[in-house]
Amino acid sequence: MRPRKRATGKSRKPSCGGISRDGKDGPGPTQPKRRPKSAAPAARILEYVIVHEMAHVVVPTHSRKFIDLLDAHYPFWREARRELNDLPLSSAS
Repeated sequence: MRPRKRATGKSRKPSCGGISRDGKDGPGPTQPKRRPKSAAPAARILEYVIVHEMAHVVVPTHSRKFIDLLDAHYPFWREARRELNDLPLSSAS
């Protein structure tokens, strides 16, 4: 059995938040600022995915009972699903 190599952290990409080199909060000169165009659609989609998966704990299939459960707990799930389905599968163009 070979000993594990210890990670040096050199291969890690810089994060987009946290503390910059100058000690201030936020991205530093080497850390690009990357944010979605609007946080609201991303939050709506994330909320939809979470509610959808939690509904599967109660109803494992996409039956009428499942749809009724989504309607009861997240009335705008259809719009959020549409936004999710409209997103590209990859960020590569």
